[in-house]
Amino acid sequence: MAPLIDSSESTSGTALAVITWSHTVTTSLADRLLVIQIGGSANPQPDITGVEYPQGTAVDGGEIYERKQTSPPFRRTSSQWYDKDPATGANTVEVNLDIVFDEFACGSVSYTGADQTTPLGTSVDGLANDATPTVTVTTATGEIVSDHLWCQHATAAPGADQTTQWEEEGVDGDATGSCSTQDGADGGVMSYTMGGTGNDRWVMGAVPIKPVAAVAERPPLPQFTHSRLQVGHIY
Repeated sequence: MAPLIDSSESTSGTALAVITWSHTVTTSLADRLLVIQIGGSANPQPDITGVEYPQGTAVDGGEIYERKQTSPPFRRTSSQWYDKDPATGANTVEVNLDIVFDEFACGSVSYTGADQTTPLGTSVDGLANDATPTVTVTTATGEIVSDHLWCQHATAAPGADQTTQWEEEGVDGDATGSCSTQDGADGGVMSYTMGGTGNDRWVMGAVPIKPVAAVAERPPLPQFTHSRLQVGHIY
């Protein structure tokens, strides 16, 4: 069975080098995974120096990808990080940058039923100057794909087979950060249609999340029948 969504949270703002928000992971869930999305614009662009969950503890999975659009004047960044078996309950996500994002939108999505040995497939990221952001990952039935988009437009509608997990409009009203998911059976094409105020610049990435590996069934034990052995006495 594919990993299932537990919860999602997000935040947006401006001029911060330490970005924080609260995320709650349900206590009773097994095989947990937390995926964190980071998007923002600045010139010059910051580097992401670390991600923590809970605050003070570095995520054990690390960075999935980081893609930067370096054409001025608005240089954009999209990145995703992950944490296997994250702490449960309400805790703080902390993103640390070496310099501030002028404008940002970040979020997080927790899952249950994710493989704890190899939780992720191969990520794909991309960027362009057009109105239809798209990346395609290699995925399969039983997986779920997580994407992240940061674009210089007021709105971004996900593709027909995608489900929005969080969306934040930038504080200036002309940028959007978004995360959506898609069942692996739907093919792995992650796309958006941008609209509203802005220009056609975007950066995004996506990664498949793998389910818990199936446990092979043990073959049945052979069946034996009992018989009475006749033993003769030799004199």
